Amino acid sequence: LTFSSASGLTSLDYQEGSGPSAEGSVTLTLSDGDGTAVDVTAPTGFSVSTTTGSGYASSATDVFSSGTSGSVTLYVIQNSGASTGSYSGDLTASGAGATSVTEAISGNVTAAPASSSACILSRI
Repeated sequence: LTFSSASGLTSLDYQEGSGPSAEGSVTLTLSDGDGTAVDVTAPTGFSVSTTTGSGYASSATDVFSSGTSGSVTLYVIQNSGASTGSYSGDLTASGAGATSVTEAISGNVTAAPASSSACILSRI
């Protein structure tokens, strides 16, 4: 198992109240697997899918359909609902008799700008 061609996995950012983040992606490649399932798990606060734009969950199971080799693109988002702050962890792939691999992912949730009506009310 190997991860490659990561794109946007360290900038899964959004403004508080407007998540989730845009998706990042990474390719997972399997060579000479033993035919058992390969599962991919996202860290807390993130989700993964094998389909761009939908199907996000905390894990993706049997991403190679119990095959012994191949490549699959994984899509990752930072989930909505997080408080302002920085979040990070490892995307983990395991199974098929191979050594588990990880890919670092991270994102920031920034504070939403104050609305103009709140500024006006505070002056009254």
